[in-house]
Amino acid sequence: MKTVVGSIIRNRAWVLPDYLKALWSMRVSDQVSYLFLENDSEDETLKLLQRFKRNKSAMRPITVKSITTGVPGWDHHRYNYSNLASIRNQLLEMFLETDADFFMSVDSDVIVQPDTFERLLETHQRTAGVVGAPVCNIADASLDGHTPGNFMVFERGVLQHPAHYPLAGEYEVDLTGAVYLIPRWVVEQGARYGEDPLGEDIPFCAAVKAAGCRIYVNLDAQCEHRMVKEG
Repeated sequence: MKTVVGSIIRNRAWVLPDYLKALWSMRVSDQVSYLFLENDSEDETLKLLQRFKRNKSAMRPITVKSITTGVPGWDHHRYNYSNLASIRNQLLEMFLETDADFFMSVDSDVIVQPDTFERLLETHQRTAGVVGAPVCNIADASLDGHTPGNFMVFERGVLQHPAHYPLAGEYEVDLTGAVYLIPRWVVEQGARYGEDPLGEDIPFCAAVKAAGCRIYVNLDAQCEHRMVKEG
């Protein structure tokens, strides 16, 4: 089994050392590679990625690509969703150029746990679905059964954060993001990101479900969401 782990990254020098350290420490399949698509950074993001590649690529394959989109600079969590979708779709195309079985997308402000991949894979093997790892979407808060996380469900035809959710086990949802394990066939079937006022993950997850794939989060795989820029 082959897995690609990666993300698009912009202006994340403030969290990148911890992010990369956590990714490297995460237990993944024996045949793992890393794929990072840097874009338009105004800080040390690209230098940190290049250093990571120099120091680690003798042990595992690491690809770092840098592009310039021309979209003006933005601060943390202020996004142009059309631009984000375009860049994330470029990353999916780069994934398809490999022969990997899974793409594990990990946003660059999320700190994974050593067993995150293992837990997501276990759920995928039971459900055959796309599987997310939960993070809290409120700064300085935690998942407690009702505080919003990176997953939503349709209730009475409206996509919204569930009023109540379990704190352990597997939970079927209609949307997830930030950290998720994607089987190759879903991307080959055409699942792609798109522009949406609530985020580019919404069109992606809709395409996943349209392809006949269900979506879950594994509540035992909670990760840390660094929503506040330090310093």
